[in-house]
Amino acid sequence: RDDLMEANGLLVLTRSTTSAVGSGVGGTLVATLTAPIAIILDALSFAAAGITALRMRSPRTPRNHAAKLSLVRDIRAGLAELFGTRLLAWITVLATLGAIVGQVQTVLVVFLLYRDFDLTESTVAWALAAVALAGVGGALVAGPITRRFSPERSFLVGMAMPCLGGLMLGLVDSNWIALPVVVFVAQALRGIGPPIFGVCQQTFRMLLTAQELHGRVNASWRFLVYGTQALGAVLAGALAGLGADQILWTTSAFVLATIGLAAWIGPFKSSTRPPDASGARQQ
Repeated sequence: RDDLMEANGLLVLTRSTTSAVGSGVGGTLVATLTAPIAIILDALSFAAAGITALRMRSPRTPRNHAAKLSLVRDIRAGLAELFGTRLLAWITVLATLGAIVGQVQTVLVVFLLYRDFDLTESTVAWALAAVALAGVGGALVAGPITRRFSPERSFLVGMAMPCLGGLMLGLVDSNWIALPVVVFVAQALRGIGPPIFGVCQQTFRMLLTAQELHGRVNASWRFLVYGTQALGAVLAGALAGLGADQILWTTSAFVLATIGLAAWIGPFKSSTRPPDASGARQQ
């Protein structure tokens, strides 16, 4: 279990590092080559990645056509496994809600920093980069935090951090002298939390689901957590007229309240170590 937690920590660290480096490289390309050239290079990089993926070969085990599951049955099996454990069901619901609200806030933060706070372009660029840089830090401290506290509680703490950052951005006064400092602290909270709860949720998903269903469980998770981010972007556009600051603090408060409810009535305070897969379905 500890080895799995460490492996997932390294995976999240790699993802956070590439995200931070990619943001920096992208900003540099836009500044030096202009945006159109940078977009062309970005498109070429996706084309190169696609060609590389097509050339990859792996040994395949022949399967009896009659034994193949239909797409509907695959989806049903993945969702049933994902919601078959009380702890994993709570984590899935919280992560889906967090993904939707996180996308709403990601869109509105740009409006807030530019339009309401009237920060300079360089300050806004660094504030946005702070999220990715803090993500690297979050991946580095995820292991010690989960060892110090229970993984369940670490998941909730990681979920709450971006909400605290959203509250700060929504409630701060644009006339404050220390406004840039508050913005960077809030952005750091929004960046450091996801790697912490990401390590925990990945570990729980692998421990609490049958190994032969990991692919279907992962597909269901990605549909719910990543797929619903598009809904968050649509909601951001629909709610933008109400004021970015009001949306930021109200959505953050709502998610914090949901996290508090989960901590109170959910299965987040019983164990201090990741549960064994053998006893997972009894929780």
